[in-house]
Amino acid sequence: MSNFLATFRLLVLTAARSVVNHRMKSLIVGFILMFGTALLVLGTSLLDSVERSMEKTVTQSLAGHLQIYSADAEDELALFGDVMLGGDNIGEIEDFSKVREPIEKIDNVKAVVPMGMTQARFVMGNRIDEVIAGLRDAVDNQNWEEVDPLADQLRAMAEDLKAENEARAQIASNAETYRENVERLSRVLDDTFWDEDLRENPREALFFLDTKIAPLSSDGRLVFMRVLGTDPQRFATYFDRFEIVKGEMIPPGERGLLVSNRAYEEWLKNNVARELDKLHEEIHEEERVLADDELLRNDVKRLQKQYRQVIFGLQPDKVATIKERVADYLGSESDDAKDLLTEFLALTDDNFDERYTFFYDELAPLMRMHEFEVGETITLQAFTDRGFPRSRNTKFYGTFQFEGMEDSDLSGSVNLIDMPTFRTLYGAMSEEAQQEIAEMRDEVGVEDIRRDEAEDALFGGGDSLVVEEDDEEVAQNADEIQNTDETQNTDEAGIAGQTEPTEPSEPSEPDDTIEIDRQTDSTYDPAQIDNGLARNAAILLEDSSKLQQTMADVRAVIDEHDLGLTVVDWQKAAGIVGQFVIVIRLALFVAIGIIFLVALVIINNSMVMATVERTGEIGTMRAIGAQRWYVMALFLLETLILGLAAGLAGCGLGALIVAIAGHTGIPATTDFLRFLFAGDHLYPTLSVDNVLWAFAAIVAVSTISTLYPARLATRIQPIVAMRN
Repeated sequence: MSNFLATFRLLVLTAARSVVNHRMKSLIVGFILMFGTALLVLGTSLLDSVERSMEKTVTQSLAGHLQIYSADAEDELALFGDVMLGGDNIGEIEDFSKVREPIEKIDNVKAVVPMGMTQARFVMGNRIDEVIAGLRDAVDNQNWEEVDPLADQLRAMAEDLKAENEARAQIASNAETYRENVERLSRVLDDTFWDEDLRENPREALFFLDTKIAPLSSDGRLVFMRVLGTDPQRFATYFDRFEIVKGEMIPPGERGLLVSNRAYEEWLKNNVARELDKLHEEIHEEERVLADDELLRNDVKRLQKQYRQVIFGLQPDKVATIKERVADYLGSESDDAKDLLTEFLALTDDNFDERYTFFYDELAPLMRMHEFEVGETITLQAFTDRGFPRSRNTKFYGTFQFEGMEDSDLSGSVNLIDMPTFRTLYGAMSEEAQQEIAEMRDEVGVEDIRRDEAEDALFGGGDSLVVEEDDEEVAQNADEIQNTDETQNTDEAGIAGQTEPTEPSEPSEPDDTIEIDRQTDSTYDPAQIDNGLARNAAILLEDSSKLQQTMADVRAVIDEHDLGLTVVDWQKAAGIVGQFVIVIRLALFVAIGIIFLVALVIINNSMVMATVERTGEIGTMRAIGAQRWYVMALFLLETLILGLAAGLAGCGLGALIVAIAGHTGIPATTDFLRFLFAGDHLYPTLSVDNVLWAFAAIVAVSTISTLYPARLATRIQPIVAMRN
């Protein structure tokens, strides 16, 4: 034992002396090893931190820890989009209650939340439509005191439209169309239309406004956005980052819509206000200067041309107040809205902040700042899974966001509706529709016949000529029946077509034989949420560290109850976004692998050259009795000492960089980075695993790179030293 310790001590001293004596080689090799180690520590720490942050983003905002959907799905579930941006045929969960009950009994499962995603159109009438609708109500009620201010409001809008059409008539190839528009608008601006036509022939006058004037306004828009059907109460309870920004939560049992606050401010806000917000962000966050940036100056010019958006559709008294406030601010005596607002929107670096503040303090309270406001009812339109159009009037309850991800478009790309409303848009049959179909089948004597027996039933000599299709085909044909109910919804939305009256007549009393219980229609039994269709469901866990074990337990329950579902983790459910970290990790490992490969080659060549230079030394050692294993051990120990020193230095450097970044934070400069970082900054942390893996990797690389030179050294014979 004492001989072994003495030999080992001699090896260590000799190896250390060799490392010191060959300083230049040791510094070059050591620097490469240190750089690779620091990069590995830093890279793995950042990736682990990003993965943890993204897990929070996905699991606490939309996906949960696990997702379940039909095992027969043609496409994979991709909540944030897949690689090919393809379809979303993920099948259906026919009865969510049969899925929720057994899965929620699993240990570590906190909740199972039903979901269903679809693309919907937010249908919003233009502002002229709104004024005409109010005018129609006032005329029907013979309330002429309300007619006058509405008429003034409509005149102001017609005056703006007339100026716009006159300008277009000067440059458009179809100038005749715009001249016809000008003539129609001139009729509305004439007092005769309001004093005589509207009072003597209200139906004809209102029909003219509906069909000839309202279509001239282009402010009504179709906005396409994704909507997620779910249980609003359960969603708000179990997705921790969910919070209401404006308005209120959808009450239990009420049909309703919650819009992402990001979408509400980015896509549904008044154009002038939105452009001012963008300029404010560019100037203060991006530190761009109007005087030096031609693109920003062009944005200001376009903003000035949108001055009508400040006053369009407002009541005359509000327009007058806006003009008065702007004139006082500018010190102008002009009373022309175009001149005042165009001058006000002539923004520079010197006046931007002051005018931006004035706009929101003095003008915004008088304006309609968004396409629809909290408490209003809008129409959602979508296509069912079989291609039939559906529409549904839905009350807008407010906006929401996920804490820490307020500025992320990805996390703000989904809006929430209740599950019964989603089923209506998706085309799922209600219990009433199913009961009606069952009664029709009983009435005509339909029998249940399998598809493969249909030919025999029809041509096999039997008496029955009524063949029952399978449930899917019945459901498809039943869409025709449900469209009757949707026609009612369309009428409620104010989209029903009109027919031109032949003879004017006094407004008739409403027909009492048809009643629409709007209150009942806007509510539902909360039990319907579970007892019905869902497309997928989120599973939230008590302890996310047990994800894999819980995932296996969920699979076992699915198999035991024959639920016909597949389960995936949050990373796979997120689609291409969830795979991003894997791709980055792979790229990092490839880069580090290349660095270590270069280090291996350099170390190998350095050691080979050192072996040649030390031929006499090694030969002498062999001549005085050193065995081959001793020479091999000496070379490996030299590299090991160098690797340990460089590895420790690299780990220390990497840990220092991570600590600094963890204290100051890495800013998220893009929307996608905000999503990955779960906020505006990433604060990386260092784990023991990051250090151990980096240290082990550098020691392994340095050892492997020395094997060949050490083997060459063991072949040097003692005679070589004698010759030298």
